[in-house]
Amino acid sequence: LAVVRAVREPAPGRSAAHLEDSALSEALGRPSPAPASVSSLPGELGRARARVCPYMRESLAADGRFLPIDGRGTLSASRGSDLAELGYDSKARFRPQPDLTCAFSVGNDGAAPAYYKRYSGGTADAGAFADLVSEAGLLGADCLAVADKGFASEGDFALLGELGLSYVVPLRRGNRFSRGRIPSGPAGRYDAFTYNGRGVSCVTLPQEGLDVHVYLDTEPCHHEFSDACARVEGANDARAARRAAEERRRSRGSGRPGDEQLAALAPVDVSRALGDRPGMGTVTIRTDRTDLSARAVYEVYKQRQAVEHLFKTYGDTLGMDATWMRSDEATEGLLFPSHLSATIATAILEAIAAAGHSRDVSYRDCVQMLRKVRARGTPDGWQAVPVRRRVSTLCRKLGIDPMDLSLLEGQAGVPT
Repeated sequence: LAVVRAVREPAPGRSAAHLEDSALSEALGRPSPAPASVSSLPGELGRARARVCPYMRESLAADGRFLPIDGRGTLSASRGSDLAELGYDSKARFRPQPDLTCAFSVGNDGAAPAYYKRYSGGTADAGAFADLVSEAGLLGADCLAVADKGFASEGDFALLGELGLSYVVPLRRGNRFSRGRIPSGPAGRYDAFTYNGRGVSCVTLPQEGLDVHVYLDTEPCHHEFSDACARVEGANDARAARRAAEERRRSRGSGRPGDEQLAALAPVDVSRALGDRPGMGTVTIRTDRTDLSARAVYEVYKQRQAVEHLFKTYGDTLGMDATWMRSDEATEGLLFPSHLSATIATAILEAIAAAGHSRDVSYRDCVQMLRKVRARGTPDGWQAVPVRRRVSTLCRKLGIDPMDLSLLEGQAGVPT
């Protein structure tokens, strides 16, 4: 079901129907899940979390890659859930939602979910982080906490110290460490390096027992500066239009605002408006790993991009950012197939990237086009159905043989 949910629809009932006409069903000996068993499966899995946790711990221990932790809300329409509390999600939807906190395995080829746990909506990041680390059996010496700006209070840092966890945490602009100490340009910075082909300059502000690095990344600085210029120019255009309209009304003797209001519609000097923003394009990162260079800290922090991309895949592509379950147990149980589906989707994305086509082949392209690779049962056995040119082109890009029927061949212990 997890495989079918990853490539078809997330609703469990429809996933069971799609399973019946899939090659996977044939390879598994044509299981026929009854509607009653599909309906009861989430509740049974929810009551069996004690058996799910060892499986996730084993995957954590076997992986050995970098492990950041992050959380997101999961929308719920259940009136019987004690964990779903009203709140805003990342899309500004004010709906009941429990919090889903995940540990991710991140490497050069992307991020994969490794361990998850559900909390009551509105649970503080620090509390969920500490509990998840404890349950997953992670030791402070094995982990480096990489969080977002919401995890930057002194209480959060104190908690990380109690857990024995080192950290890399971005700070908000205007924080007490960097306020008034940001150079106006790259020339005033102490270090510089390249990241993904673009220049990054840095100034390090040593503190007692920690370092605060202030980075100027040329690409986000370019985008932020362009956006700020466009905003000021747009405001000036709106002011000019209002001023011209008012002057026309005054010429007819029907002007409304006074001279002071009219003077306030004068255009704003763009260079002056942007000149008082020394933090433009910068990110400030606090870490207690003083042994790491500024470049290493920045590269560790940028690993979070893979996590954000996976959450986007989880919600927007797989459609698993909502639950249709009516109880906390069923919601908990549905998270495990969703966890497996997200892992499968990650493997598909990594395969696309390994083939060198991450720019021209999307996840949705892959699963929708490869659905058209089919086989027909005949008295003489299975025969591959010829595919259309677009499907054949995609298969060639990904190194897939659409005529390969090995999945449908007899396997030990499984009837053909």
